[in-house]
Amino acid sequence: MATSYAARRISPGSIIASSIVDSFAVTSLMLAILPTIVMSRFGPLILTLFCFCIQTAILGDNYSRIKFFSRCRSPVVGVIGISLTAAALVLEILCLSLFMVSYHPACDVYLGFSFSLSTLSRMLHRFVGGERKPF
Repeated sequence: MATSYAARRISPGSIIASSIVDSFAVTSLMLAILPTIVMSRFGPLILTLFCFCIQTAILGDNYSRIKFFSRCRSPVVGVIGISLTAAALVLEILCLSLFMVSYHPACDVYLGFSFSLSTLSRMLHRFVGGERKPF
């Protein structure tokens, strides 16, 4: 009999590690490395289109967490989760918008805050019963 991921007990360390890896992938790849490569290879017009595609992917990534937190049983967890997710989303879109305007990656402070808020949002989502994938 197969057991789903949600039915299995996943360790807190695994949840923390997978949240950090997911957030690092979004922050470093989607907000800094990939736009730099696209800019150097294809130019500003393709970069703008690429950044709009990344923003759409980021909205889709955050939508499931916002939807989960809006239906959360605990209102405190819901408000904290939506606040963290929305703040991370705003910073991620701000970083991409700055890249589209200046053709340079956003400063490390924006990327660091975006990474931190995204990691906290993902961890809270997984700890309260959201998407729990093993690492």
